[in-house]
Amino acid sequence: MDLVEMDRVLVFAPHPDDETIGCGGSIVKHLELEREVSVAFPGNTTDITCRHMTHEEYLKLREGEIPRALKVLGIDPDHTIMGSENNPWHYSEERLRLWALAVIRKIEPQVVYLPHPNDDHVDHKVVSRAVLDAIGMAPGPWFLEYGSESNCPPVQTVLGYEVWTPIQSPTYYETLTVQQTDTAMRALCEYTSQEIHKYEQACRARYALRASMHEGPTGKFAEAFTVLKATNLF
Repeated sequence: MDLVEMDRVLVFAPHPDDETIGCGGSIVKHLELEREVSVAFPGNTTDITCRHMTHEEYLKLREGEIPRALKVLGIDPDHTIMGSENNPWHYSEERLRLWALAVIRKIEPQVVYLPHPNDDHVDHKVVSRAVLDAIGMAPGPWFLEYGSESNCPPVQTVLGYEVWTPIQSPTYYETLTVQQTDTAMRALCEYTSQEIHKYEQACRARYALRASMHEGPTGKFAEAFTVLKATNLF
């Protein structure tokens, strides 16, 4: 991706690890180009439970693994934004929309990543819809209580990433080097609370599949996206 005058990237992740699974390689690539990358999580992890450990143990684990994973990717801790939703599977779309609006107006990103709209996970669907609405609202003169200090420029490019449900017909591929892929996978491995799901194996296989579809036998790794908005690609 080579965007004109693009230096701020914003990633919305319904849950910690979605940012790495969906576009971790692209995050690494942006940071290598010295672009500012921020990650916004709508939840605050305080009401998450796990059958394998107590609530207190799981909460402590989750709160520790988020900064570790983002550090591996290279994201500055000051560029991590936590929301106030505390009950996954019951996200309020209205609250998410206004929260995302405030985040977008604060960061003023040129590029936004979010779950693609056809992801089957209920949280991913809600976050995708809410953020897309907020992107459309951000440049307008309405809802001035949600970041109105200056006129927010329109987001130039919006890419939907895949996590739970593969994108049926990708419209954009980001080719990754072995090193970029390895960095993303090392970050993913910091989410030790999720290791039972073997996401690293699944991600590497998907990266290889997408590269093969995109570049044929010469491709090694790639991430696939749905282009939801494109203003300046070249």
